Amino acid sequence: MTRASGISIWWRRTWEAPDVALLGAGVAGELLVARVRFVICAAVVMVPLINTVRDPQASENVTGLLFASSTLVLGLWVYHVALRGVRVPWLGFATSIFDVTIITLTQAAFLWQDLPGVAANNRTTYAVYFVALLGTCLRYDVRICWVAGALATLQYAAIAATAGALWPEGGAFAFHDYGTFMAGDQIGRVILLVAATAMCATIVRRASHLRISSTHDSLTGLYNRTFFDERFGEEVLRAARYRRPLAIAMLDIDHFKHVNDQFGHASGDEVIRAFAGVLRDSVRRTDLVGRYGGEEFAIAFIETEPDEALAKLEQVREAVASLDIWLAQHGCTVRVTCTAGLTAFPDEGDVPHVLVDTADRRLLSGKRAGRNRVIAA
Repeated sequence: MTRASGISIWWRRTWEAPDVALLGAGVAGELLVARVRFVICAAVVMVPLINTVRDPQASENVTGLLFASSTLVLGLWVYHVALRGVRVPWLGFATSIFDVTIITLTQAAFLWQDLPGVAANNRTTYAVYFVALLGTCLRYDVRICWVAGALATLQYAAIAATAGALWPEGGAFAFHDYGTFMAGDQIGRVILLVAATAMCATIVRRASHLRISSTHDSLTGLYNRTFFDERFGEEVLRAARYRRPLAIAMLDIDHFKHVNDQFGHASGDEVIRAFAGVLRDSVRRTDLVGRYGGEEFAIAFIETEPDEALAKLEQVREAVASLDIWLAQHGCTVRVTCTAGLTAFPDEGDVPHVLVDTADRRLLSGKRAGRNRVIAA
């Protein structure tokens, strides 16, 4: 593998959108961050408020109160958006950028007031960068970690460089209570931000792998039954809330036992993997596809009318019937067919297990009727 291709693979992995299995966790994480942000902002605003009351002439106290109050108001608005429980793709990026940038703006305000010592050596504002970076881990999106980390690093480097340029001549002058300006210390702080960014990205990547392994079937890579039922229940609630269509299908590989008996279980696994691949390639990324058990699978067509879902299932059935599955151990190809049962929300049920049971009964009807067909209302 060439160096260029290695970089390309790294970039593709780094900038890849999170798996659908992580979206719910990302929404919950965004809500948690919004709550923590609001509580912290409410607590932090008290510090400059008290300081301003005690010493209203100190410009740094007034500046701190202004930015803390602005952050509190914006934090309340973000909390209101996160409470809706609906995934907004850009929200995690926007709030992470906001968390980092508001810290930098506070430091920039100190520079504007000719207080480079406060901007460069204020330990509190610098430490908040790490709190913001830790918050990116809860979004389960490694892209957010890199964006927020890169922004924090570049912004702080700019603040440190500007503070150094504005520092009193000689560099060793004690600027109020904030010590001296040491270029080596500032470079070290920048390096620490880079290291924290890389660690956050690693934490998210490993946590994502663990969650995916607990929600996906190891043989096919599709959702397992437990996670499919959980997500399907959420989609039914969402469809009811926003009055959107939803359909679910149960599918089964016809005469799968004959494949195992004739070629063995290893070849049966090859057939299951090939069948799962057809299902995965035939639906949208927003649809749910899971292995329900053995050779039985389920598809939830999100925001899809029954007629559209039926047409898509017919395409799946035809694609499966025309697929040549190579069995390496036997040096031959086999073909299989599938049968499916389809039901729709809300006309045929508004409870998840009722919809699944109805689709499953239609699947059994299709098998009794001769297999290789789709049964709907």
